[in-house]
Amino acid sequence: MQHVKYIFMLCLVILVYSNSRAQIINQKELADEFSGQMKFVESRLIQLAEAVPAEKYNWRPADAVRSIGEVYLHAAFGNYIFIKMSGGTVPDSVNFDFDSKKWDTQTTDKSKIIDILKTSFALALDRIKSFTDEDLNKKIKVFGSESTVRNFTISMIAHTHEHLGQSIAYARANSIVPPWSKSSK
Repeated sequence: MQHVKYIFMLCLVILVYSNSRAQIINQKELADEFSGQMKFVESRLIQLAEAVPAEKYNWRPADAVRSIGEVYLHAAFGNYIFIKMSGGTVPDSVNFDFDSKKWDTQTTDKSKIIDILKTSFALALDRIKSFTDEDLNKKIKVFGSESTVRNFTISMIAHTHEHLGQSIAYARANSIVPPWSKSSK
């Protein structure tokens, strides 16, 4: 009967160890998946930003709505908020603050906007790649609510996808076909 007790204890130890090991692996895999999503949305936003003619960067569908260029700058702004709020450092050269209106209207120059967007994605990806299991589980304050860095990362990726969708709608309203959806005929 004693050996049944030892076998039970051994099984329990193996179960606890394997579950904790799976948790560690899943956390790292999750950070890798976050990186994959960021690379995907970055690629689409950059392709679209490059396809839109410079003279269309000031186009907006209505008054008091972000222009095409402002949407791209806002996506970059979101990346910098993510970096800062998740505990990362934003370079001084970025001249970052939490004034979205000021940030979104800092320039109308297409090449500058694309450079700003690319830099923000590179830094956001670096931040994601630096996450440890502890970082992903860390509790942070996000706009008055408590969140984990993991949950905030998911929200940030959703935010970026939202503005990709907005950019696609803006492009199509201007008869610009997103490069990845052009027919290969």
